[in-house]
Amino acid sequence: MAYHAECFGFSYLHCRAHTYLEAPPQAAKKFKTFLETEYNFPAANCNVTTDDEGETPSSAEICGRIIGMIRRSEAKDHMVVYFCGHGNRVETSDSNSTGFVEYLCCGGVAGERETRLEGNQFLNCYMLFVFGNLLLFVLTEFCILSIDYTLRHIVDSVPNDRHITIIIDSCHSGGILEGSREIIGSSNKQNQTRNEGPKSPFMGIGESHGHALGVCMTACQSDEEAFGRVDPNTSEAQACFTESIMQITREDGKNLSYEMVISEARKILSVEPSIPNGAKQQPGLYCEDWQKVFKFLTNEPTDIPTFDSMDIDHSSVSTGSKSFGYKQPELLKLKEEMSRISTKIKKGQKELGKKREEQRGNAKDIADLKSGIEDLTGKMKDLKEKGRNVGNQIQLDDNDLQEYFRINEEAGMKIAKLREEKELLDRQQHADSEVENNLEENLQQLKNQETELDSQEKQMRERLEKILDSSAKNKDYIEKLNTELHNMKEERSASKRKYDNLKIKNGEIENKLRELKADRYENERDAKLSQAVATLKRLFQGVHGRMTDLCWPTQKKFNLAVTVAMGKLMDAVVVEDEKTRKECIKYLKEQRLPPQTFIPLQSICVKQRMERLRSLGGTAKLVFDVIQYPYLTSFYFKEPGCEGVYKGSRSSLFFFTLHFFHYQSFGHINAMM
Repeated sequence: MAYHAECFGFSYLHCRAHTYLEAPPQAAKKFKTFLETEYNFPAANCNVTTDDEGETPSSAEICGRIIGMIRRSEAKDHMVVYFCGHGNRVETSDSNSTGFVEYLCCGGVAGERETRLEGNQFLNCYMLFVFGNLLLFVLTEFCILSIDYTLRHIVDSVPNDRHITIIIDSCHSGGILEGSREIIGSSNKQNQTRNEGPKSPFMGIGESHGHALGVCMTACQSDEEAFGRVDPNTSEAQACFTESIMQITREDGKNLSYEMVISEARKILSVEPSIPNGAKQQPGLYCEDWQKVFKFLTNEPTDIPTFDSMDIDHSSVSTGSKSFGYKQPELLKLKEEMSRISTKIKKGQKELGKKREEQRGNAKDIADLKSGIEDLTGKMKDLKEKGRNVGNQIQLDDNDLQEYFRINEEAGMKIAKLREEKELLDRQQHADSEVENNLEENLQQLKNQETELDSQEKQMRERLEKILDSSAKNKDYIEKLNTELHNMKEERSASKRKYDNLKIKNGEIENKLRELKADRYENERDAKLSQAVATLKRLFQGVHGRMTDLCWPTQKKFNLAVTVAMGKLMDAVVVEDEKTRKECIKYLKEQRLPPQTFIPLQSICVKQRMERLRSLGGTAKLVFDVIQYPYLTSFYFKEPGCEGVYKGSRSSLFFFTLHFFHYQSFGHINAMM
């Protein structure tokens, strides 16, 4: 399936007979872009014809482009014809749907001559179509793009397996497609579904295919005008009807039917500010009843049956159902057409029988009159011969002469009248015979089409039955797949539970690993600090060691509380005096070793400990009561000759330790066990 489009927009820049229009060329180009972007029309199949670049195509060339598009199309192709420009109409007494002849004007220079086509002059030229086939003359000389009959015959040449949409954005465009059924609008005064009008000799499109006339969307009714506007944002001239169509399809999607698009366009144009007060622009829709539900710019009904609820091959079912749904409206239309033609044939046969009976009666009268005329003629000859023989002996009086002339005159009048009636009846009989033959041919064609459609319907039903038969196998296969899916879900759940358990175990192992890494780091740090303190003890006198080496908790359960209470002083180095502290600090800086905290014993100020804290009871204890420091006491007691110093040092050490832990425990940190 392919898409074709012919877009026309004329500004009449080079035509003095028409008012200059700025919007049509831009609207035609914009609509072409809209078809390519929104409905995926190939750019190679979309053509635009305008007169804003100096081109002045003739009406014959424009009609030829439309006919060429129809001939290039293939089965199931969709075609679009878009026109934006001037339109007009003239009143006619001919059998026309609207009572007027609507026509479109192209942008050629010859359009100046249209000013002479007014009123009866136009109708006189139009009536010559039947007798002189002058449509080409009017098209080329007066630059009329398309009369309603002409456009009807062009569209009527579209084969049955293709679809065409005509969009006309011009004044008096209602009823431009003569003979089409009016779905939305009030232009048609009578239903001319198959009114045969004059055909242009230059078309060469052959006979009618006898199907629906496609879909025609017009900007207004036959007695209304189409308006334009200027975009306040871009200062671009726009055609109101064209802009409303593009706006509706962009906002509401591509699933809108032709009927919905025209209804929404009517709502938009009813409140259009650019339309003058008192004026109306009501778009119209012309198509068959079953075509109005087709999606916009497609030949697919909006209510195509689908098989989404069945567990079958949806692609094949969708293809079959769409083809079957596409053929159903055409089958119904053909049946209606057959019924209508059969009724016409029966009616024509009855009228033909009546005419034949009248003809037989008239023939008898004519034969009697002819015999009477022959008798009178013979008598007149006899009288003339007798008159010549007798000479002047036979003389008719005045009464006889008057009677003779009267009888002769009456006979002549009757003969002339009967001859005219005979000729009229002969012409009517010939016309009725031709009509009957045409109807019989059309009926035979419709019967053949019906047979073909019945065969296609049978094939489609057989295909549908095969698809439905295969659906059972597909259901079993789907049930098997569902069982496998259920088993896989259970396996997945078990794997997930196993994964969660392994993840928890992995987390525990990672926590242990972090703790071990922290312990290793602390051990390495303690080893480095212990090595540095050992070096200081070796090099300097008065270095006693680290607090962790000199004192420790009496039980392991006190380790955390004592560590929290002492804080950063847990790793502090105990020295004798301030001088030793400074020398140690200097050595650490020179060797670029990590900094250490030093506690000089002689510089510590001791405060009185709070004995009342021992009475708290429960699990609360003083840190001083849960540590032991044997190295410090033994160090001072075993020094000879230093008992006084020992006592003072012991007292200092005792009170330092008590003060330190008391301060840490109750001043900043509550160390609980």
